[in-house]
Amino acid sequence: MSTIIYLYNSQIQIAVGKTSASPGKVRLNNIYTFTAPEGSIINGVITDIDALRTGLMSFINMNQIPVKDTIVLIESSKISGKLIEVPKLNEHKTLEFCIREFADTGRTREDSTFCYTELRPSGDSKLRKVFAEAIPKEMLRDIADLFKPMGINLKGVYSHEGKILNMLDVTVARRFKSFSVHMINDNNMSNFLWDNGSYDFHNGQRFFNAIGTNEFYDETSRYFRQIKQFMEVRSKEDHREMIFYTGVTEEEYKYYDRDNKEQGINHFSQVLDLNLTKNRELHDKANIAICAVSGLFETHRMSDFIVNSKAEASSKKDSDQAFIIKSAILTAIIFAVLLIGAIVSILFKAGAKTSFFTLYDYNNSPAMLDQLKQYDETMEENAKLSGQLYAIDKVREDVATYPVATDDVISIIRVCAAGYASVEITGFDAEAGSLDLTAKAAEVDMIKEYIYRLMDEKIFSDVHYTGYHFDESTQLWNIDVTCTLAESAGR
Repeated sequence: MSTIIYLYNSQIQIAVGKTSASPGKVRLNNIYTFTAPEGSIINGVITDIDALRTGLMSFINMNQIPVKDTIVLIESSKISGKLIEVPKLNEHKTLEFCIREFADTGRTREDSTFCYTELRPSGDSKLRKVFAEAIPKEMLRDIADLFKPMGINLKGVYSHEGKILNMLDVTVARRFKSFSVHMINDNNMSNFLWDNGSYDFHNGQRFFNAIGTNEFYDETSRYFRQIKQFMEVRSKEDHREMIFYTGVTEEEYKYYDRDNKEQGINHFSQVLDLNLTKNRELHDKANIAICAVSGLFETHRMSDFIVNSKAEASSKKDSDQAFIIKSAILTAIIFAVLLIGAIVSILFKAGAKTSFFTLYDYNNSPAMLDQLKQYDETMEENAKLSGQLYAIDKVREDVATYPVATDDVISIIRVCAAGYASVEITGFDAEAGSLDLTAKAAEVDMIKEYIYRLMDEKIFSDVHYTGYHFDESTQLWNIDVTCTLAESAGR
């Protein structure tokens, strides 16, 4: 029996169940929801470890939740993820390949632990698809420090994103080649797309409208339709066989389905049902706590942060032992050299005086002094050239960090605008890395939504905009926006 604890914000989900030998088959026993002490965990970061530990331990004991096989799922924007196509390599080389792919993000072995979740490739591709992730080591240590005093030895620590992708890959993707899954988890919304038999795309966003209000449902419904807009931007045909919703009630599902039909999206749809239990009440709880439930589906061992963290520690220990052995050998060699040197010194001491005076006369001869002067002048010239070369290299490095307004950057701007506003790019300042654009829409709220979407894009370090003004000639609201690109964006 395994216990899955999902950590993100105040609503902590706990799923208890058992996996089977068949891929994608899980038996669910119970679902629990625990409200963490206020301010003890934010965005997956533990901010008050004592309060969280006390509250969680009390809840586990009160409900007699088994902890022998405990797995933690962590969700946080501090965890980086990338979909990577990898040649057929062994586990170690695959992980090394993935780590190199994070070089442009600044993540290294010094500050992060890496893992990857293997997904099914498309068609007969010779490349494998893996979802690689990096978690700050400090965050991993905090998770261990949270549970160790409770007497809980964690069986594994996984990313929530990797587990969700694995769950969909071993369940829904075995029945449908093309489909989308739309998930609500508290105020977090996520879209997942499988196309032609393999995972293609997913995104997520947090909303701040109160759950259950009309504004919340309108906002989430528009966000779910981004899958359609994503396909249109990439000129892909929308041939989804099914649209799934999870984290929603039956009434909420009917609202989203009706809204799709009104927007001309006529695919079959249903609430995601993974046949985890015959108990209807538990089934409904599992639909809401889908993040914790995903942890019950087994994955490749290299998707476990703990496995890779232990491998790093073992590698460091072996490296330290090898260093000690090499140091001992080097010390012995140095001692032998010193001993031989001492013997040679004694043997040549008698003839040293004669050799000294001969060398002194040679070094002070006019020809030798002239050669030394030329050497000093050459070294001075070389130092000047080296300084100039360094300055040129520094300029190249600085230029390489300048953002570039590539087609991909322009495409993101247009994707964000799809369904909200029309956009005209009016200028680009390469030195400042800023794009100027004008957005136009019939309603102010549509422009506002567009601005919010731009702010959520990681390629922009800042989004600045002027006030709205109404253009009588076009009968549209206009706003001027300046998007400052993040360092190295577009490269």
